[in-house]
Order: sequence, then C-alpha cells, then structure tokens
Amino acid sequence: MTLAPRFLVEFLAGYRARRFARRLKAQGLGLAAQKSSFRQLMAQFDGTEFGQQHSLRASTTYEQFRDSVPPRSYDYFQPLVQRMAAGETGVLLPGTCHFYVETAGTMGRKPKIIPVPDVMLR
Repeated sequence: MTLAPRFLVEFLAGYRARRFARRLKAQGLGLAAQKSSFRQLMAQFDGTEFGQQHSLRASTTYEQFRDSVPPRSYDYFQPLVQRMAAGETGVLLPGTCHFYVETAGTMGRKPKIIPVPDVMLR
C-alpha cells in the first residue's frame, strides 16, 4: 500500500473542511446549531449547584455566561468532581454521573478524574 504525501493529505483535508464550513455558513446552520446547543446546556445547568452559584438559567445569554463564569483550572473542579464520584447528585451535571475516566497524567501532575455523562456515551 502506497501512502499519499503528507502535504497532499493536508491540502485535501483543508479543502474539505473549508468547503464544509462554507456550506454550513450558506445554509445558516452553524450559528443556529451553536445557539441551540448553548440553550440546551444552560437549561441543564439551571438545576445544578454550579449553575445556581453562577446564576445560570435557561434564558442565560452567552455574554452573561462569559461574564459570570471565568476560566478556571482543574484544581477548582477537583472537589466538585470528587463529590460527584462519591454519588452526590446535581453538582456539575443534572442527576448522577455513573462513568468517570482517569487521564494519563502526562503533564507532570497526577492523573485527573473526569466525569463522562450518559449523554456523552450515546
């Protein structure tokens, strides 16, 4: 089996990605899909402890979210994830999370535990 040269593969992948993006933009689906996903996420956060701490509601706009939820490191989320792993409900996600993965810890620190909600498994 002969492999295609890397530059050719990158060129074709870039072309297809640009063509797909143009098609989404022309149909107006890209922004609408993002807004729909954002509204669904805000509705889910509405019933969680994290959502209540940051005043996240189903009607929260992206600008309000950006202003009320600053970027944070894993160290902030670690105690919350540990509470979820212990079986507490409604901390970061609605309901309980039954599946967790452990990172490889390749960034010089110990491995991290990350929740994987049922919707991500589907």
